This record gives sequence, C-alpha cells and structure tokens, in this order.
Amino acid sequence: MMDHLVKLSPAEYEILQDIYDGLTYKKIAKKRFVEECTIHTSASRIIKKFEMKNMNELVTVLRDMKIFDNNNFRIDVKKNKD
Repeated sequence: MMDHLVKLSPAEYEILQDIYDGLTYKKIAKKRFVEECTIHTSASRIIKKFEMKNMNELVTVLRDMKIFDNNNFRIDVKKNKD
C-alpha cells in the first residue's frame, strides 16, 4: 500500500489527504481553485493507482491502516518560497 502512495503526484497526494479528512470534491476544488471535474478526474486516477473499485473502498483501507491519522504519513508538499 505504501508503494502506491509514492506513485501519487504531490497534487494527488494532497487531494487524497483532503478526501481522507472528509472534504467533498466541491470543497477541495474551491480550496485548490480548480473546477470540480478536475478533482473527479484526479480521484479517478488515484483509485486506479491503488487498484481499488471506488474512493470509499480506498479510504476505508487507509483508515484501517491509520495512514493519515496523527500525521503519521502526512507529507508537506508545499514548496518553500524563500
């Protein structure tokens, strides 16, 4: 499962974290300043990369593994602007 996380782009990783945290696709789109259909496309790609049937199945597996709980595997993908 961890090797699938590595295959995600930084944007996909952030979107997956947001979905895991319970944000809707609409809220994620607003947060990222993109169209909701862009988030749907990203979610579909994430599901394919994990070889799951749907996002609910993926999030259930991630929750069972406690992947993002207590910031265990959270990665700050934002770039520093120094």
